[in-house]
Amino acid sequence: MNYFENYEDWSKLIEYTFVKTGFDKTYIERDLLQSMFLYELSILDLPYVFKGGTCLSKAFHVINRYSEDIDVGFTKRPTIGERKKTKRNILNLGEKLGLTIVNFDNLRSRRDFNRYHFTYNSPIDNEEHDLFLEMSFIQETEPSLKKNISSFIGEQVSDNKELINKFPYLNFEMLCQTLERTFLDKLFAISDCLLKNKTERNSRHIYDIAKLFPLMDFSEEGMKELKILRDRVRESRKEANNQYSCQNQYDINELLNSIIKTKFFENDYLNQSNKLLLEDMTYDEAIEKGIKKVIEIGLFN
Repeated sequence: MNYFENYEDWSKLIEYTFVKTGFDKTYIERDLLQSMFLYELSILDLPYVFKGGTCLSKAFHVINRYSEDIDVGFTKRPTIGERKKTKRNILNLGEKLGLTIVNFDNLRSRRDFNRYHFTYNSPIDNEEHDLFLEMSFIQETEPSLKKNISSFIGEQVSDNKELINKFPYLNFEMLCQTLERTFLDKLFAISDCLLKNKTERNSRHIYDIAKLFPLMDFSEEGMKELKILRDRVRESRKEANNQYSCQNQYDINELLNSIIKTKFFENDYLNQSNKLLLEDMTYDEAIEKGIKKVIEIGLFN
């Protein structure tokens, strides 16, 4: 499984994918490493759930941007034993892949949230790169469903059954958080960012919300179900530290309007998120297609 010990073989598939897609080779490589990590988590005996922006890309194919962190949750509140086992699992898998953990001293098994920071020296450009995995036990990651997880390489060789069978991490199934839950999480997340005056690397949520909005069911029955889930998510987020917007004194519509009027995320979107996009979408366009429409339909009325 060690990617770096088998790089000569992988390099041919990376080159093939680069020629077919034009994607940056280092991003193809990181996408592969993320897929290998997720596959190993998916076959363990704990109920891990893939979520977040990278899940939107690799499982649902609803966003067109390079992925960053791997976000993973749990279907339930874990026991102390499950928390400890999770920490061992992640560290062991990182070592098995050939990654180096750089923040070991800052990780705690009993915490509700840990951000694992791995590094690796890429044979592609001989430079050090980062791979982050965020494990959260703060909220139950529900609802969830089984989805097929693909990689850039897997998508280009999907017709080659021999390769897919030989390397299962190119194409496999894993529990994933639903689009509706991710949509709501991201709306609360950008509201929290406003209250904490934190924009760095968070403007990608604006793009993701714009891509998710057309996929939501806003019929009378769909809106009813979405509002029930909204209230569940709000109550769930209240248990976590530093998630202020879910508290009763805050009006999400007001916070979203403030984001629009102040162009709160614009600089980060132009300087950071734009570099990750594989399609053209301006900041104003993302606002118009996403949070402005959320206000108009009254999801948080």
